Amino acid sequence: MLILLLLPIVVLPWEGRRPPAAIYAILATIGALFAFTCNGLDGAAMNIGSGLACLILLLMSVSAIRSATGLQILTGGQIKLLSSGAIWLGTIGSLAMITLTGAVLFTIAIFHRVKGIAHRPDTGAVAAAMILCVGVGQLMFLA
Repeated sequence: MLILLLLPIVVLPWEGRRPPAAIYAILATIGALFAFTCNGLDGAAMNIGSGLACLILLLMSVSAIRSATGLQILTGGQIKLLSSGAIWLGTIGSLAMITLTGAVLFTIAIFHRVKGIAHRPDTGAVAAAMILCVGVGQLMFLA
């Protein structure tokens, strides 16, 4: 289910189109329903809290970096993607997702800098891949 929900978010930018905000809302809503089904109301509340914490953390980080350096490291869509993914993944999964995404993007940025590549990495695809990796890791751990 998560893979199907992430497909338009990854594919639409490749076609030069923006994913509609409704896709992120659907991703977050189904994540909350999934958490409720698996862990009840407390689990859903915890996962929604993880999504909100991720949203606030990302907004503060991106704003601070933009103020200090003038660089925009993530777009609004990418922030919505990571926050929606955090609702699916819960607290520990969200921390893993943010850590993995940051490490991969940092590595790609260094590679681009060394090679002299001028364009930005496809952070939406990286973020979606990290959500999938952490989600699969969680399923394997639970099995």
